Formats: sequence, C-alpha cells, structure tokens
Amino acid sequence: MQGRGQQAPMAGRRDAAAARRGPDLVLVAALVLDTVLAIVDAVTPVVLFNLLIFGPLVAAFRTGPRRTAYVAIYALLLSILEGIPHHIFGTPDHIVRVAAIATTGVLSVWGSRLRERNARAEQRAALLARATALLVAGEDPEPALVGVARLVVPAVADRCRVDLLEDGGLRCVAAVVAAGTQAVDEPAPEGGPAAHDAATVARTGEPLVRDGTAVLPLRARTGVVGALTLARQGRQMTPDDPLVAFGAELAGECAVALDNARLDRELRESEEALRRSSDQLGAILGGVADGVLARDASGAVVYANQAAVAMLGLRAYGELSASPFEEIGDWLRLYDEHGREVALEDLPGARLLRGEPAPDRLLRFENVGSGLERWVVVKVRAVREADGELRLSIVIFEDVSERRRREAGERFLAEGTKVLAGSLDYEQTLRTISGLVVPQLADLCSVDVAQPGGTIRNVATTLTDPQLVDRVQAMRRRHAPSARRGGVVAEVVRSGQARLYPSPDALAAAATEADAAELEVVRALGLSSAIVVPMTARGRTLGAMTLATDGSGRTFDADDLVLAEELGRRCALAVDNARLYGERSHVARTLQRSLVPARLPHVPGFEVAARFHAAGEDAEVGGDFLDVFETHDGAWAAVIGDVSGKGADAAAMTALARYTVRAVAVDGRRPSAVLRELNDAWLRHELDERFCTALFARLRGDDDGARVQLSIGGHPLPLLVHADGTVREVGTPGTALGIAPRPRLVDREIALEPDDKLVFVTDGVIEGQAAGRMLGVDGLRALLSDCGALDALATGERIEQAVVGDGGEARDDVAVLVLRAAGVRAGTTAREGLVRSGAMGRERALNLRLTGGAHAPAVARAALDSSLPPGALDDAHVHTARLLVSEIVTNSVRHGGAGEEDWIGLDVAISPAALRVEVTDNGPGFAPAPVRPDPDDPGGRGLFLVQQMADRWGHADAGTRVWFEVDRNGDERSG
Repeated sequence: MQGRGQQAPMAGRRDAAAARRGPDLVLVAALVLDTVLAIVDAVTPVVLFNLLIFGPLVAAFRTGPRRTAYVAIYALLLSILEGIPHHIFGTPDHIVRVAAIATTGVLSVWGSRLRERNARAEQRAALLARATALLVAGEDPEPALVGVARLVVPAVADRCRVDLLEDGGLRCVAAVVAAGTQAVDEPAPEGGPAAHDAATVARTGEPLVRDGTAVLPLRARTGVVGALTLARQGRQMTPDDPLVAFGAELAGECAVALDNARLDRELRESEEALRRSSDQLGAILGGVADGVLARDASGAVVYANQAAVAMLGLRAYGELSASPFEEIGDWLRLYDEHGREVALEDLPGARLLRGEPAPDRLLRFENVGSGLERWVVVKVRAVREADGELRLSIVIFEDVSERRRREAGERFLAEGTKVLAGSLDYEQTLRTISGLVVPQLADLCSVDVAQPGGTIRNVATTLTDPQLVDRVQAMRRRHAPSARRGGVVAEVVRSGQARLYPSPDALAAAATEADAAELEVVRALGLSSAIVVPMTARGRTLGAMTLATDGSGRTFDADDLVLAEELGRRCALAVDNARLYGERSHVARTLQRSLVPARLPHVPGFEVAARFHAAGEDAEVGGDFLDVFETHDGAWAAVIGDVSGKGADAAAMTALARYTVRAVAVDGRRPSAVLRELNDAWLRHELDERFCTALFARLRGDDDGARVQLSIGGHPLPLLVHADGTVREVGTPGTALGIAPRPRLVDREIALEPDDKLVFVTDGVIEGQAAGRMLGVDGLRALLSDCGALDALATGERIEQAVVGDGGEARDDVAVLVLRAAGVRAGTTAREGLVRSGAMGRERALNLRLTGGAHAPAVARAALDSSLPPGALDDAHVHTARLLVSEIVTNSVRHGGAGEEDWIGLDVAISPAALRVEVTDNGPGFAPAPVRPDPDDPGGRGLFLVQQMADRWGHADAGTRVWFEVDRNGDERSG
C-alpha cells in the first residue's frame, strides 16, 4: 500500500527525484514564457515586461520553491535588462517595475512553499491513515508492522526498522531498506549500531536522533514495548525535522496497535480461561450432590446445576431459566419443620436480595405433581463487588432427606421402644405400635401373631382411613390365615425371612404366593408397596408385621426394610418378654396365693376380714402370710406371720411356715406349742440368717362374745379395739422363730365382748408411711380409735388406706387380719372376707360374704366401689359394673332366697384387662335364659341387662354362681 499522508521529503529530495525522472516541464514552460515575453517587450515600443510575473506564478503552482525561485530570479534579470531597450534603465519607473517583479517572485516562492507544506501534510495524514488501517486490520500485529515498514520505505525514508521488547530482550520484527523505488528486506538486521540504538531507546524510553537516523520509542499504556527506526541517506536529521515528527506519530500508532493486540490476546485468553473455568466449575458442581443455584442482583437465575434443578422438581435447567424464579410455587410447595407452609419471600435467597439477615433453613420440598418429598437445608451466600454491592447470591440446597429419614427412624424406634417397655399387655402395646406406624411410616400396618396349632391371629390393623379397618378385618375373617393355607404372612412366619415389595409390579409378581385375603386386600386398597417382616426373638418367630402404602405416593426401599426389621425384632422381644414375664408372674402369683387362703371361711361367733397387699414387682414374692382354718376339735385357728427376705426362697419358707402350722394345729395344741413346732421345723432346715415372726390364735365364739387364746413369736402385738373406740395392745411378746432352739413363748387368753375387734398386722403396717412419716404402733392405735363402730372389713380397709393410699405403693407387704366378735348381729349390713391387691399380677381381688336381704344390693355396690382403685375404670364402665352387680345380687335375694340370715358371696377381681365380678348364693339355682322383657313387665330385666351390657358373662353350679366381665380398655366386645 502507498500512503498519501506520509511525512514529505525535503525539496532537494523531490528535485533530485525529479532530475532522475527527467526535465521539469513546468519549469521549462515558465522560463520559455518569460523569455517570449521579454523578446516581445524588447521589440515593441510598449513596455510589457511587467508581464514577466507570470513565469514565477506559473512555476509556483506546479513546482517546488527552489525551482520557483529560479524562475523568479530569471524574471528579475529579464526585467532589469528590459530597461535598456525602452531607455528607462535606472529610472524610478524602471526601479518600481523591477521591484514589483522581485516582490512577485518572492510571493511566488513563499506560495510554492505553502503549497508544498500542505501537500506534505496531506501525504503524511494519508500515510498514517493507511498505516493505521494496516495495523488494525489483522489480529497479529507483526505482519502489519512489516507492511508499515514497506509503506514508509521509500516514500519518506530510506530505511525503516521495528524492534519489540520480548522476555527482557529486543527482537527485530521488521527491517526494510530502499532499493531504488522499491522496498526490500534489510539483510542481517540483527546486531550492529541500529540494534544497539533501538535497545537504548527501548530501555530509556527517550528518542534518539543523530546522523540522519531517528530512533523513536513505541510507548504503550503499560510502558515502552519497542523502538521504531527511520533513516535517510546523505543528510543529517535534527529533532525538529518533520520526519522525526512523522516517526513519532507513526510510533504512537504502532504502540497503540501492539497494545490493542496484547489486550485482545489477553481478552481472548481470559475468555478461554473463563470458559475452561466455567466448564470445569460446571463439571465439578454438576457432580456434587448438593444443589447450587446462582441469582444476580435482580433475582434472575443465571446458573443452576442438575442437582438444584432436580431438587426444585424440574427436568432441565432451561425450564428454570425460562421462568421467573417466583413461579417456583407453581410446581413446588415448601414447609418448615412444623409443617407450616413457607412463602417464597421468606426463603434465605429472597431475604438476602432484600438486604435482610438470611439464616440457613430446613425445609420440606413437596412436588405438586408427583407428591415426592425432600428435606432440604437451604443456605445462601453473597458474592459482592469491591464496593460491597451485591453481585450474585449463591443458593445451596443440601438434601438431608436420608439423614432426616434415619433420624425419624431412630426417633420412631426410640418412641416405639418406650411404648413397648411401658406395658406387659403385649396386644394393646402392638395396637399402639401399629397406630404409631400409621401414618409416620406407612399407610397400613397389620400385626399377626402365631398361635399354637399353626393358626395366625391378627392383633392389630391400622389404616390412614379408619373406616376401612372393618372392611379389611372382614376380608381376613373370610380367609383366616394359617400356616396350612400358606400366604406371604404365613411364609414369613415359617421362614423368618422378610419380604420387600417396592412397587405395584413387585406386588403383582407376588400374587402366586399370596393367600386369598392378602390378594383381596391388595386389590381393594390399591396398595403400591409393601414390607412383611418377621417378629423374631430368641430364635423363635412369634409373628409378622406388615407395612404397606396406598395412594400417598410413598414407596418402600431397602432402608425402610431395615427399619421395619428392627421394629419387628423389638416388637417380638416385647411379646416374648411379656410371655416370659407372664410365666414368671404366674409362678409368683401361684406362690403368693399360697401364702393366703383363696377365701376366708365363716367362723361361728366371729366376723372375719383380711386384707393382703403385695408390694414390689410380680416376681418379688414377699414373706407375709395369714390363714384361718378349722381344727379337728371343732375349734378355729388363725395365724399371721412374716418371713424375712423376698423372692422364691422366702416364698418357699413362708409356705413351710403356713402348712407346718396347719399340720400341727389340728389336734388342739396350745398356741405356744404350735409355734415351738414351727421353730423346730425352721431350725431343721438350717436356713442360716432367715427367721420368722408369727402370731397363732385359737378362736371360740358364740352369741355372748368370744375367747381368743394366742401366742406371739417375735410378731407385733395385736390390738384390741372396743366398740367405744378404746384401743390397747394385748398378749405377751415372744422370741422370733428360727433363731434359738427354745424360744420364749407365752400363751394368753383374751375375752372379747360383742363388737370388740382383735386386729393382727405385719410389720409392713407398723413401718408403713402415713402422712409422710412412719405409722408406728402409736399411729396405728390412733387410727383404730376411730374404727370402734366399723365392721371387720371396713376396719381392714381403713388400715390399708392409711398405709398404701390411693394407688400408692407400700415399701413392704401389708397383711391385716381383723376378728370381730359377732355376738348378736348389730345390723344386716355386716361384711366379711378377703381383699387382695398389689403386685400379684397387678390385680386387685375381693372375696367377700355379704348378708342377704333387701340391703344386699346397696352393700354390694358399696363393696364394689371400695374395691376400685382411682382411675381403674372410666365413669361409664363404673356405672355399668355397679348396675350389673346390683341386678345379679337382686336376683340372688329375690330368686335365690338369700335372706338376712343367709350369705351372698361377692368376688371381684381387677386385672389390667378387665373387671370380673362373681356373685354366689345358696339358693336352688336356675337355668338362665335372658330375653327382652315386655315393656309392662316390672321384672325380668336383670340377666337381659347383663347380656346386653357386659363384655362377657356366664354362670355355673346350676345357676347359683353368675359372673360378668367389663373390659377396662373397652376395645373388644364379644358375646
């Protein structure tokens, strides 16, 4: 490319070039013109030599100032000579004319110089424009620099060189010299003075002009990046030379191009690095489990990895970026830990955008379409500019569903274990567990227990829709499961191997091994997933637990199976522990019941009542015992005692004491002799530190009073309570039995007036807590002082209440035996019998005899009320029990002939499951046939009410004994 705006060469350089090209026609024309004018002026009388000014003027428009000066001088010489022919030489007129021509010549030279300067300026501007266009046209500046050098040479310089700083050194990228009118590459451009000067300028940044050479720095924004060298031959160059100015401008353009190229290269490199970083970051974030989402300051989503897209319930990032973030509520519901819905503006990211505190939040994500739930910890972090302005908000979604699931499973197991450990009624416990499973873990839970003979009994079925329970149970009744019939539950019970059906297809595939009831349940309820796990404990499979889901969208996986297996194992342990405890409790109750008679006999002349409260756990059999029995001589005997210690050994020795007393007392021996025989038997067994205290009494009574002969072996002295409330100790203290071969034992005989009471107690009463302190003998005496008018049963009740209280627990067994001299009956409401309560299977039992007659139903209701601990039954069941006992006792009075001289037996037993009441009379009996009575019939409603209101009822001994039961939980009604 050839430029028009380059810095022009000097006039001599142009003239030399013109001489090389040939004669200047304009110059010749100007000289010829002036010569012709001079000749014409010389041969004519008219003075025309003023026209000689046209020669310099013509030269000024087309030639340089030097040639224009030649023409002006020539014209001046001609004008001087022209004064001779016109005879005006030297005259003023001639001088004026010559001066005018000289002035015109000077103006012509000046005009030529101005024209040439303007031409040079235009050339320089054009050359710079072309150089600039060349520099910015390509991406690589080095070929452009070579093109610029060839543009400059030979137009304005004979040599052009461009050197660039690189890695601390200087590298020549362009070196061009003039060869005639052509520009060629300079041979061997490296080294030499030119390279040294370029290195000096590049180092110092200062231009260097000398010996026709100008070396100019290439100064960019970051500093000097190289040097530009311009040289011309045969002529010196000064710092104010136009070529130096041109070179400075050209160096500036080259520096700018180099700097722009560097910036462009760095930009491309930065963009490439950013792209690689973005790809790497995307690959890294795409591979992490946590969701990462970036929003700009306006709230628009600018990035989201696949995990974030999935957590937000979408399939691809495009769905998220194409919609405003605020529309997330259209496909996702957000809830906090307490189940409250969370608005989008309360999310941490939205709070950060508003400049509010944005703490982490645990949320439950629920997909509107699929119902899929996730537990997610939402965190937000700010990316800010240097001035603190928010640039990006980075939202992190940490999926903690598995952790929450494990925690929920652990909490559920802990809660379930607490329930399982809280009761020994395993059926009720399993029903409670089933109620916990639904809806926390499943939509259906069924618990089946294996029975003897291969049958399988369902003890609990719970569904999210309670109205479907009866329907499911009806299906099971139509197709009762058993090991013989097979089925999934039966197979799990048989093999002890759990089954997992994670999908409807898996359930359909299992149809071949399911029984009819299971298939019917699956189809009727539309089950989508199921788990059947064995309940295995101590190597035995006791049953199976079934968990299933229906339309809730939940499905089971291997983790759910592990949780269900652990729950089944714990349920099995609870069932097996209940079984073992029941067996142990049965043994303990059997031993405990051997310490007291099943019921107290009727002793002539006495009203006998006893109370026995066993303290501690079922298996902690105590050593208190009592008995009332008839001897061979027609007399009656009573014994009460206490063996040291607890447990099976104590129970065995207690049985030894009771039955030894029965064996040796039958032949009418004195009380002290009976106790000595017991002492000898004790010593023969070599029981080390065990001992026994006992009180034995012989009883004789009639209508005029009663006599009691007694002996005491280390036992608390009995208290004699007179009808007027006077209380005193009677008897003589003796030595405890089982300690010495010859204990000190004294016989004493006591006469009782009618209504006097003799009260025997064990140390559990004396040492019991009453009103926050030990009762003691004095406290018992004060208590009995208010019992003078009470019957035997009420007196015993008053003592037990003081020691045990309402639902309280005594520290030791409590045994009370009250003997009341009957004499002439003080009324028709007398009661007697035995009341057992406490740890014996957590039961409470009454075995009473009530006098017959019209008052008997009221007395029976009062006895029932007194037997019920607070909260044992709810009000409705209490009312039912009172009504039914009243009806049955009324039947005994009306139809059994139980008058005031007869007795009615009332047995009440309260277990954890039910209240059982049994009424016995000595009538002729009957064949119960309850029917709905006629509305006008005043009677006939008793047994009909019993049949309708009792959970169970029955009769025995030809109708002289009628019983009924009322369930305490009221869950199951059976005929």
